[in-house]
Amino acid sequence: MSRQKIRRLAANLVLVLVLSLGLLGLFGNCSEKKSKSERQPSTGLTESQRDSVIAASRLPGARVVGRAMALSDSAKARAKRIDDGQP
Repeated sequence: MSRQKIRRLAANLVLVLVLSLGLLGLFGNCSEKKSKSERQPSTGLTESQRDSVIAASRLPGARVVGRAMALSDSAKARAKRIDDGQP
């Protein structure tokens, strides 16, 4: 085989490989996705209640969750005051 034929064969092989991987990725994303309730068992708590439980725990980063909740509550209260026309 000549070098030109080998190069063409290698180029075709790379092209087939790239296209195959692209199709595999495309069809891999089309698989059936589980709903949120199927992924994790439901505890019956709202997101805010779950965050409160985490903030009260001794887990690493729990204090940060508590601070984030406090900031969120503060921002909501401020937005409500602005919407109501109070300074």
